[in-house]
Amino acid sequence: MDAGQPLLVVNDLHVAYGAVRALHGISFAVRDGEIVTLIGANGAGKSTTMNTIIGLVKCRQGKISFNGEEIANQPAHQIVHKGLALAPEGRRLFLNLTVRENLEVGGLVTRDKGRKQDLLTEVFTLFPRIKERLRQVAGTLSGGEQQMLAISRAMMQDPRLMLLDEPSLGLAPNLVQEIFEKIRYLNREGKTILLVEQNAYQALKISQQAHVLEQGRIVMSGTGAELSANPKIKEAYLGG
Repeated sequence: MDAGQPLLVVNDLHVAYGAVRALHGISFAVRDGEIVTLIGANGAGKSTTMNTIIGLVKCRQGKISFNGEEIANQPAHQIVHKGLALAPEGRRLFLNLTVRENLEVGGLVTRDKGRKQDLLTEVFTLFPRIKERLRQVAGTLSGGEQQMLAISRAMMQDPRLMLLDEPSLGLAPNLVQEIFEKIRYLNREGKTILLVEQNAYQALKISQQAHVLEQGRIVMSGTGAELSANPKIKEAYLGG
């Protein structure tokens, strides 16, 4: 696929939890090499979108195409093998396993041992603290370190598209800045990223494209710079 071509296309996506409709026909694309951000209030449908793309939630209607292949409602383990990886909201680490063991779980989809070693090297370059804590049990890490491990575990899947769900949630301001610098670095190294983030200011700053979700609908789209400059977005998400 040529650089800049749509890698992920979501078209008219509808999702419901029982009688409660969570997504009302959203459509957007993520081009190869981009950072695309979904912003919105709690309950807007951001995490539902991510979980539906990765196969953890079924859609009622619509299409999800990845690298030209239809993947909607395929099992999550099949979708991961196609080149998508999710660092979920709340990190969802194996807290009783060591840092190394968490990374090994992420690496299970990568069969090539040489490639696994390369990915480990990439993780250690991006997050030196992860290398220092390999033998430590994940549940004893700080919040910032746990977030680094969640992103590292996703990296070990060698994805073409990384889905990062609320990577800065609950982190101290200095760590928030660091996490966004790491996301930008990953993108420069060739990773395409779909980002869900409540810190709209930081997210829009690093995004090529962004979409605003309200009550399961996309109500505004544009470049990160365009949305950052929009008075309505400033008032609603950027503190005026």
